[in-house]
Amino acid sequence: MPSIDDLIRELSRSFELLSDGEATRFQRKKSLETIWTKSKEHFSSLASDRDAQQEQTQQFLSYSTKFLASSFSDQTELIREKSIDIVTYFVQNTEELPQAVCTTIVNILVGRLGQNQKDVVEPSEELRLKMSILLDALINKLQKNSHLYLSEFTQVIVQILDDAFHEVKKQACNTLSNLAKLTEGYFHPFTEKFIKPLLHNIAHQHSRVRKDVIRTVGDVIQYGSGKHVDDVLSHLAQRLFDDSPLVREEVINVVGTWLLDLPDRYSFFHKLIPLLLTGLSDEIPSIVEKSEAFWDDIGAKFEAENEEDLKDKQDFATLCPEHYPVPPAKRPNLGCRTLVNRNLSKILPPLSRDLTDWVASTRLKSAQLLPHLILAAESYTTQHLETLVTAAYRAAADDEAGVRRGVDQAIFYASHFAEPSLWWRLVGPHVKRSADGNRQLASALRVLTRLLAGAEPRLARPLLTEVAAALAASDVACGAYGLDTKWRLLKCLDSLVGVCDSAAIEEIAEPVYYTILAVMTLPNIKDDAAAVVDPCDGTQPPQQALLTECRQLLGRLSERLGLPDPACLAALHRKYFGTCLARLKRTFTDWTKHSYERAILDTLCLEAGPVVGAHLPDLMEVFRVCLHVDKDVELRLKLFLLLARLCARSAETVDSCGQLPEHIPDIIGQLILPNCRWRAGRTAEAIRRVAVACLWTLLSAQSTTDSDSTMSESLKPVLDELLTALGSLMEDDSQETRHLASRCLGKVLATSGPTMDADKVHQFYPSLVKRLDDSSDAVRLSACEAWLAWLGVTAQSFRSSPDLYAAHLQDIYRGLLVHLDDQDSRIRSAVYGVLAVAGRLHSRLLAEEVQRVRHKHRDEALLTRLLDECQRDSPSE
Repeated sequence: MPSIDDLIRELSRSFELLSDGEATRFQRKKSLETIWTKSKEHFSSLASDRDAQQEQTQQFLSYSTKFLASSFSDQTELIREKSIDIVTYFVQNTEELPQAVCTTIVNILVGRLGQNQKDVVEPSEELRLKMSILLDALINKLQKNSHLYLSEFTQVIVQILDDAFHEVKKQACNTLSNLAKLTEGYFHPFTEKFIKPLLHNIAHQHSRVRKDVIRTVGDVIQYGSGKHVDDVLSHLAQRLFDDSPLVREEVINVVGTWLLDLPDRYSFFHKLIPLLLTGLSDEIPSIVEKSEAFWDDIGAKFEAENEEDLKDKQDFATLCPEHYPVPPAKRPNLGCRTLVNRNLSKILPPLSRDLTDWVASTRLKSAQLLPHLILAAESYTTQHLETLVTAAYRAAADDEAGVRRGVDQAIFYASHFAEPSLWWRLVGPHVKRSADGNRQLASALRVLTRLLAGAEPRLARPLLTEVAAALAASDVACGAYGLDTKWRLLKCLDSLVGVCDSAAIEEIAEPVYYTILAVMTLPNIKDDAAAVVDPCDGTQPPQQALLTECRQLLGRLSERLGLPDPACLAALHRKYFGTCLARLKRTFTDWTKHSYERAILDTLCLEAGPVVGAHLPDLMEVFRVCLHVDKDVELRLKLFLLLARLCARSAETVDSCGQLPEHIPDIIGQLILPNCRWRAGRTAEAIRRVAVACLWTLLSAQSTTDSDSTMSESLKPVLDELLTALGSLMEDDSQETRHLASRCLGKVLATSGPTMDADKVHQFYPSLVKRLDDSSDAVRLSACEAWLAWLGVTAQSFRSSPDLYAAHLQDIYRGLLVHLDDQDSRIRSAVYGVLAVAGRLHSRLLAEEVQRVRHKHRDEALLTRLLDECQRDSPSE
């Protein structure tokens, strides 16, 4: 067997050269190579005798370490590296190190690594890493005896944690973790020295460094002093926002281990539980699974440790409450639920503050955590309902969709465990108070929606009527003027309908029906009849999508009520139109242009369709009061527009029951004509224009549905007043008013002319002639239409006394022939039509007048046609 003494004698010259200041770099390098080669050959030959090999290794280290350690400070990097490799090799392959060897190595490591980073002794990053590996190997060999050098190890590790090379940092973390575990009983006083350098690296740019630092923080506090948990918690919480899943998973590992095994964990439950439960919402499935496993183990251990206190509850721990969130998340075990119940009062207030943090990611994590806490708290949520609901109001208006979803889920869970009577005491007054602010109202309605969605129907039953009435109140139903607020109110109504049983639905149907109509009243499209009435095909804009959703909810309400054919909604409108109109009539005498109820009336009438005809007397009362000339101008404009819409489709709306003809005198005499009287100002001009437009709509719609005799009978009571007003309107400053008045006159003459006094008809002759000189071509064309109707009424009197009216007809022919030479072909064609009809009254006289002006006209062909007409009519005279 080779002797260690022989090896030492053989290598003695090489060892001496290592410490010889006169030796060259080449000699020192050659010596190290010789030491490495010879020693490996020697110890390899002892592989068969393990005891002898270990004994001689210890002897070799005892002799060689002081020489090799001196080479750690050699000026040549290659020599330093080789000496470190040799020492590391023998340290790793020796079962027990002599204390003198350990002391030598520790001292040289302190000298090389344990200095301030500003005065780094070892400039090479790779060699600092190798010495860090040697330090770790030394600690692994010392095992429990590492506490003998704990001060020195602390000095070195604190410095290499701040090393610029990231691999050195990672190795330092591994070494420190080992040291903390091996010196558990002695590590406590040194914990504080490691916290600062570790936290300095916890946000390092390399994710692997961050991961190792977090793991090391966990070990340092686990095996050291737990009083520093508060110092590191905020940093660990920040790492839950880390982009690297490895880092987030390590935080869960550390926090989960602390909750299971930290000696002082009972003091930190309220601070650690939120960090662990945050992992349940992570986007990486493996992190979620690990968080769930830790949470189950923590609850089970807590339950086992407190078996005496929880003995009464354990018998019922496996029974899930009858009203539990569906689909159910996995119900936390009894220990988890108890932990949350005991600590929720400490967790919820700061969590509520984080829901309004200025950093979006903080708000998001807080909102994602909240449902897990509520699910574990179960019935204990009731004690903290006010805090929860107050926080939810603010978070429900958050710009981040994830925050809103998290809070929605939390409120939904809370409503399963808290009695509706309790949360309604909190939410009901807030909904009413928030009506003054559209954003606040939207938040309150969002919270109420989720509370209703999760409420137990049996317990909610006594409150549903009150909830429906609160939503239908003017401040809420009419205060929801923003599109988002309307969506929130609609969703709230949907939840309300969903939680009702068959008996409750009858009680809330009327206020729900009214509130849905209020939601459908969109300020920026409520004056567009097509948008309100016609469905939208294809991709719908937001407003149209809201209307579609409203109609669908009306259909569901109709179906729940058991009404026939719920899809068409006719039965629903028939059932509640009267009560809804009565609700609006409570305040109609006080309506102004800002009254939202007026807009709801528009929606009610346009949506109800044929049902309107059955309630025409009540509707007329509203029109009669609100269209009075003393009322607000804009209010009258809006109501005239509604009346015009209804009259345009009278057979489907106001005349569905055949009652309109008997109301036409009132509509014209009490509603339209008073607003047609001339008053100074542009506002009055606008009223006259919209009033005569409404009159034209009424006359033209009725002429298509009723016979002339019926229309004539309807107009008879107001005919004189109507003709007088039309004569005045034909002189109005507004082109549109003159145009519509001319058309209305033509329509009245066509329907009522045969029953009218001839003198009254003849008196319109000057006005009609004057309108042919109007500056507007549209007015001149409508005047030609009125001329045809006028001639149709007066033809009999002209024919009965042709000589008596010859001068009159001559004046008419001359006036019309002037316009037969108009530059506009449309005017010439219209005037020709009038002359062709007028010529039949006295064709010879017309022919004479044509011949008189023929040479002056540009369109001789038209005059020739007119003469031909006169010649065909002459024999009949």
